[in-house]
Amino acid sequence: MALIAPAGLLRTLPKEYADLKIAAGQGVEGEALRALVAGALGLEDDVVEEIAVETEAQTGAAALTDFSQLCRWQFEHHQGHARSFASALLHGPVQGQEEIWTAACGVLKGKRAAAKDGAIGGAERLVVICAADDTVVRAGDVREDLEGFMGAGEEGKFSFKTLPGGHGFLADEGVCKDVVQILGREWGI
Repeated sequence: MALIAPAGLLRTLPKEYADLKIAAGQGVEGEALRALVAGALGLEDDVVEEIAVETEAQTGAAALTDFSQLCRWQFEHHQGHARSFASALLHGPVQGQEEIWTAACGVLKGKRAAAKDGAIGGAERLVVICAADDTVVRAGDVREDLEGFMGAGEEGKFSFKTLPGGHGFLADEGVCKDVVQILGREWGI
């Protein structure tokens, strides 16, 4: 099992996310909601400004090179982006999922205990990858919480890796290649 920047156990939300969650819960809509989402995503106030993006001739796909560009593109080309983002934050499992995490980690621990020689394969090995500078899914908090669920101190209970970047670290092609390499190494594939 692999978890990449897993939410669900976020201890605290950044102020912008918390403000957005409260406002969405109170029914804020339209431009006010868009402004709050833009703030949460770290976009400038003027998110309706046209974005210049290169296009690839054979696919016609936009060549977005970083998380900020991706977020800006979504604002420009997806009418429901702000509402969707706010809804995911309001109704999605970003906090308070300890019961589910306890159960999932219990299954993994049970598979490990049932393994004949104590060796574990990819199905039993939990690999967690976070961004070093993510201010939303904080690597240190995730690791500490997983140690609580999986047990700390015993080598091999889970593999925890950090990669460079912030909350949008997977928008970087090099980081995605690093993720694939880590998973291949950890799972022996």
